[in-house]
Amino acid sequence: MIAPRLEAAPPSRSSLRLRTNADLDETLAEGIVPSGLRVQVVRKRGFERKFAVLAVRFGSVDRDFFDPERGARVTVPDGIAHFLEHCLFAEQSGDVFQRFAALGGAANAGTSFSTTSYIVGCSERFDENLETLLDFVANPYFPEKNVEKEREIITQEIRMYRDSADWRIFTNLLEALYRDHPVRIDIAGTESSIREIDPSLLLSCYRCFYYPSNMGLFVAGDVDPRRVLRLVERNHARKGIGPAPLTRRFFPAEPPSVARPIIAIELPVASHKVLLGFKDSAPASDGPAISRREAVTNLLLDVCVGRSSSAFERLYDEGLVDDTFSAAYSADWGYGFTVLGGETDRPEALVKAMRRHLAAVARRGVPADDFERIRAKALGKFYRYFNSPESIAYAAMHQAFRDTDLLGIPRFLRSITRDELSARAREHFDPKRSAVSIVSPRRSKR
Repeated sequence: MIAPRLEAAPPSRSSLRLRTNADLDETLAEGIVPSGLRVQVVRKRGFERKFAVLAVRFGSVDRDFFDPERGARVTVPDGIAHFLEHCLFAEQSGDVFQRFAALGGAANAGTSFSTTSYIVGCSERFDENLETLLDFVANPYFPEKNVEKEREIITQEIRMYRDSADWRIFTNLLEALYRDHPVRIDIAGTESSIREIDPSLLLSCYRCFYYPSNMGLFVAGDVDPRRVLRLVERNHARKGIGPAPLTRRFFPAEPPSVARPIIAIELPVASHKVLLGFKDSAPASDGPAISRREAVTNLLLDVCVGRSSSAFERLYDEGLVDDTFSAAYSADWGYGFTVLGGETDRPEALVKAMRRHLAAVARRGVPADDFERIRAKALGKFYRYFNSPESIAYAAMHQAFRDTDLLGIPRFLRSITRDELSARAREHFDPKRSAVSIVSPRRSKR
C-alpha cells in the first residue's frame, strides 16, 4: 500500500496568501518559498511570546520507503525517526541548545507516529532564534561518537518507558489492536533495533525526508508574516536549498481484525489501569477525510463518556472511574483507533460497563441535546487555542499536513451532523474490532 503525499509546485518567488475568519478576528498568512517550504503565520498583536514549529512529515511509522540514492525500496530499523531527532541537535561547534539559550530562546523537539517537530519559543530576538532553528535542522552532523552517545541516552529512555505503566498500557493496546501496521511499534524503537542505526543510515533518512516540500514552518506571535517569509527565503537561498521530489512510503495492508483481544501485565503500581481500544476497519485515505473522521469520533466520545456525560457521572458514582479517565481518537495514513479508560479498582467491571454503554449508543443513536452541547463545547475549545501561540502553531501544523484549513475549523465543526455521529457509533464500536490492555499491581512473591 503506497501512501499518497500531496505536493505543490513551489513558486519562483514567495508571495503571501491571507485567509481571514471574521468571527474569530484572526488572519492566517501562508506562503511557499522557492525551496518548496510551506510557511504559515498567525500574527497575534500585543502578545509577548513568539513560537515556531519546523515540522517534517517523518515519524515512527515511516520505516518502509523508496530511497532515490540507492534506487531501491528500503526498510530501516524501528525508532530511526526518533533517533534522528536526537542526533540533529549536535553541531560541530557544540550544542545547539546553548546557542538558543544565548538568544533567550527555549528549544525542544518531539517525534510522533507521523511527524518530527523542532520548536523554539521566545519573547525577544525572534529573527535570530528562527534563523538558528532553520540553520541547525538544515545542517546534519552525525559523527560516530555522537551517535553512540545518543544511542546510550535513547537506550536509557526505552528502559525508563518500559517501567512506565501509562506508556506500557498504551503501547500494549496498540500491539493488541494492530497485526502489521508499524503504529504498533514503540516510537523510540527497541534496544535491539536502535543498535542497527549508524551514521550512514541517519544521513540516508535525512536526505529522503528532510527537504522543504516535505516540511512546514508554523509561526504564531506578534511577528510580521512578510518578514518571516523573506527571512526563510533568504536563509534557504543562502544555503542553496531547492525543491526535491516527495519520497514514496509504503505501508502493509492491515487486516480489519485485531491481533489479540487482551494484553495484561503486572507492574509495581498502586492501582489497576485499563484501556479499551477500537480499531478502524477501513482507515480514511486522505487528509481531509482523516480530519473529518477524527473530529466526528472525538465529538462522539465526548457525547458518550465525556466529563459532562451522564455515563461518566454514573461510572464515577459506581466507583469504576476517577479523574484519570479519558477518551480520544487518533488517526493518520493507514490507521485509526479510539482509546478510553483510566485507573480503576475493578478493570473487568469497567470494561464491561464501557462496552455495554457504547453498544447502547450504537443502537439508539446520539441524543440531539447532547450533540448540540458537545459541538458548542468543541467550538469553544478551538477558540481558546488562539490565546496561546504554542497551541496555534501546533494546530496550524496539524491542519496543514492534512491539507485542511485551520481557520475553517468552526465552519467544519458546524457542518458535522448528529446523524454522522450516530452512524459512526454503529460502525466504530464493533466488539470484534476491540481490544483491552490492563496493567495490574505486581503481586508479591511468597
